[in-house]
Amino acid sequence: MMKKFAWMIGLLCIFLSHASMTYAKKEVVIHFKNDQIAISFLKLSNGEATLIQEAHQTTLINTGAKSSRNELFNWLDRYGVKKLDALIITRAGRLYTGNKDILLKKYHIKQYIAPRAISKSQTFTELKKIGKLKINVINERYEGANLLLSYGSENIYFLSIPHKWTNKKTPQANIIKIDHFGLKSRLDSTWIKHLDPEMVVIFKKKGYRASPELCHQLQSNFIDLYLLNETGTVLVLLSPNDYQVHSIPDN
Repeated sequence: MMKKFAWMIGLLCIFLSHASMTYAKKEVVIHFKNDQIAISFLKLSNGEATLIQEAHQTTLINTGAKSSRNELFNWLDRYGVKKLDALIITRAGRLYTGNKDILLKKYHIKQYIAPRAISKSQTFTELKKIGKLKINVINERYEGANLLLSYGSENIYFLSIPHKWTNKKTPQANIIKIDHFGLKSRLDSTWIKHLDPEMVVIFKKKGYRASPELCHQLQSNFIDLYLLNETGTVLVLLSPNDYQVHSIPDN
């Protein structure tokens, strides 16, 4: 697969062939074309949170740890989020659910999906689509599930629980969000070869760092590695047949 180029957003408007974005000191504004989806892996000092935006749909996957609450709300403010249409929790645990209750109360979220360990009513069996983004639930367990997010020919694996890949028909992935904050020493080399990802995203767990062995394995396979505590928030602007990557600097 052809590698995509990472772009650093400057202090003025950047005009792209498919969209325009504005970054000011406190705001990130995306001027959507009809066929675009923005997926932002938010930099938090502890835990996971991913913002998915379309022109008329906003979804949050996971909420980070309670200790990261101010950071999470700062990002939502910078993105101009006034409402959340859906909240998805992919794994039970404080690093994923720390701000769930306050978000549900503040934004009056209509669609809430969580593992059976958290919610007995709205589970992953109801999760098929978010706006234009198709969702395939993989390896569902009591405590969580892995998701395959698809849009046109583009695939993102959103991993949250341990997994064994035995299905040789599994689609290749453009992007993988690694589970458990990259603390495992290595990934299965056969799986990596089959999926052939172009980039990998790893969130931060406070007091820990991603495995150097894992990072070396990914980079030696010519995979672009985004450690969010180092790169900052990463925004993927997704079209049906292409995507572009932007690094959003901190305030």
